[in-house]
Order: sequence, then structure tokens, then C-alpha cells
Amino acid sequence: MNTRQRALHGYFARVLVLTLAVTHVGAQETAETKKLKAAQAESIPTDSPRWQLEGKAKATEYLGRPCLWVQGGRASLKDFEMTDGVIDVDMAGSGARGFYNILFRTQGDGNSEVVYLRPHKTGLDDAQQYTPILNGAAAWQIYNGPGFTRAVDIPSGVWFHVRLEITGAQAKLYVNDMREPSLVVNDLKSGIRKGGVGLEGAYFSNFEIRETPPVAWERHEPAMPAATITKWSLSPSLDALERDLERPLSKSEAAAMKWQDISAEPPGFVVINRYRRMPDVTPTFANDFSIN
Repeated sequence: MNTRQRALHGYFARVLVLTLAVTHVGAQETAETKKLKAAQAESIPTDSPRWQLEGKAKATEYLGRPCLWVQGGRASLKDFEMTDGVIDVDMAGSGARGFYNILFRTQGDGNSEVVYLRPHKTGLDDAQQYTPILNGAAAWQIYNGPGFTRAVDIPSGVWFHVRLEITGAQAKLYVNDMREPSLVVNDLKSGIRKGGVGLEGAYFSNFEIRETPPVAWERHEPAMPAATITKWSLSPSLDALERDLERPLSKSEAAAMKWQDISAEPPGFVVINRYRRMPDVTPTFANDFSIN
């Protein structure tokens, strides 16, 4: 074998080795990608036994589709928990006063995160909202404004698509237009990192859920204003129905009270629902959704 033949032999050997290596890696990546996609995407039919239906919730048909009707109840996925992922679902309703809810990272104690649409507020600044549910109470009046509420058009009498992307301490909601989020939640407030999924308040069909690899947990809290009082002490809960509200605590009652040291959260809120469960009462508006 002369010099030129040896050079060509070496060249083809290197090409063969390189080709085999690239082919092997490419095949490996393709298999891993397919496996990941298969694990992420799951469609749950409306009549699936995986749905746990509570209260006024049932499988039915609406606008020509099989669907879940959830009004005054909840549809939850049984034995399922998710950290990060994507929820795709079609919604429909009459446009009457109500709340189309997607709950995520739900806990057995009633804590969770929720995004929801107010069909009766379509086009207004609070047509959609995110709020944490803390000790069973939605703190929507505290968490309001940019990052929590935003205008969006909510169709009525037709099916429309909604997507929720959950990534660490952030989330994005898409309504109808899947190219641009209608609401960007920069800082999920409950602190819950993993939990269940539920639906409330509308007709739902074509439900699909995809788990995605968890991302780093990074809070994007607003700045704390200068001179904000951040250290507080919180008393135990007192039952207003069992006390004379015109009579102050006696010295012995005040002395026996155990106080809890707590800190305000940016931008200066002390959210008592984080520490105390509110009374189990039904607000007036929940009894009459005809009131705007």
C-alpha cells in the first residue's frame, strides 16, 4: 500500500467512524425525544373513570360535543399530581355571570393555585384572573392588577380553546389565541410546587395534559417599598359570633393570648389567610349570579 492509498484508507475509516457515531447519537436523541413526548401528552376523555366528580358535575353533551358540565362542583383528576406542565382544554358557556376555573397544584387541605375567566366581564380589565387559594380562601381581592388580572375577550355560546403553561413559580394563560399569552403570572403566590388538577364553573371538552421537566424555582416578587413595616404579630382567631364585639379583651384574656410573629410579603401585604382559616361562610354574591 503506497502513501496515497494509506491516506485514503485512513480518511474513509475516520468518515465511517464519524458517520456511525453521529447516526448512533441521532437515533438515541430521537428515541429519547419520542419517549419524553409520549410521557408528557395525555388526553382524558370526558367519560373517563379518571375523573372524580364532586357536587354538581357530570358527563353530558353541549354544542354537539361530549363534555364535562361542572357548575357548583368540581372535576378533578384522580391519583394525579404535577409539578410543571401544560393544560389544554376547550371551554364553553352562556356568558352569564360565573367563573370558569382551572385549578392546579391542588392540595387536600384546600390550598391551590387557580386561574379563571369571568364571562360576564368579557373585555374588561378583570375578565381573567390568577389568585392563590390559601387555607381554602381565594385571595383575589388582594392579588389584583398586573400579573394577576387583565382584559380578554371571552366568547359565549361557542367552544373556545384555553391553554395554561406552568413553569416553576410562573404561569402563562392563553385564551383563544395560542400565539400570545393573555395573562402572564410572574410570581405564583401559594408556594406550592406540586399538586392535583381540577376544573370548575363551565362546560369542558378535549382536555389534555402534558407534564414537563421541572424548572428552577425562582420568585419574581415586586420590590418592598421603603419604610414599609414588615414585622407583625398575629393573634389566634376569635369567633365574632361568640363574643361581644363592643367589649375589649380583659387583661387576663390579653395576657393569655399567644401571638405569632409573621412577616409582610412584597409589596407590603400581611395576608392573614396564609396563617388562619376563614369561617366557612357563603358570600352573598355566590347565591345570586344574576347580579352584575
